[in-house]
Amino acid sequence: MPKFQKGHPRYGGRKKGVPTRGQVEVQQLARDLLSDPAYLANLRERLIRGRCAPQVECKLYAYAFGEPPREINLHGSLRGVVSVVHEHVSRLELAAGATNPDVSEPDVH
Repeated sequence: MPKFQKGHPRYGGRKKGVPTRGQVEVQQLARDLLSDPAYLANLRERLIRGRCAPQVECKLYAYAFGEPPREINLHGSLRGVVSVVHEHVSRLELAAGATNPDVSEPDVH
């Protein structure tokens, strides 16, 4: 049997990034659970009553749809983000004023 040589071509096996059968089955099970109306109703009740283990729910969503990005890179200024936030807050204030006539107009300086 020849000795291992560094840098030799790799033969066989699954390609990098291709999920195993087990991973595919777990992902499908998680997606089925998260789309089941009975499960969602039960989850809603547990959330309302404060009896839900958030770690389990987070892991289930991660199995079903993947982990959220851990790092967010922002390039340039935050002016666009700030303007979107201000616009969203303005809409919320307008909506609150429309549904609650006792709310006075905010003072803008």
